[in-house]
Amino acid sequence: MCQQWYLPRHGITVATEKVAVYSHNGRASYEYTDLHGGKHRLSGKDRTGTTYAAYHPSDPDKEVLCYSLLKVALHMVASLVLLLLGLGVVALVISVTGGVLLDG
Repeated sequence: MCQQWYLPRHGITVATEKVAVYSHNGRASYEYTDLHGGKHRLSGKDRTGTTYAAYHPSDPDKEVLCYSLLKVALHMVASLVLLLLGLGVVALVISVTGGVLLDG
């Protein structure tokens, strides 16, 4: 997940070309050319329109498909909400269990 934040802002971002679509799972394979002419392929969710990839300048094998900042932020907020709900459930279970054990 760190690369999803880091690479689009500090790496090299290039347009990709969709080379294959896998209809059974809604994913696609994308290809891009790095600054040295090397071809790289990565897969991700099938999207319409132009899709961009970002890679690390000194290590083109560190790569991600770029998402909008809004989509990444919403994903992080949703993950945080789920984490907090999970922690709330754990706290509730611990307090109920503690109350039952103390009341004996």
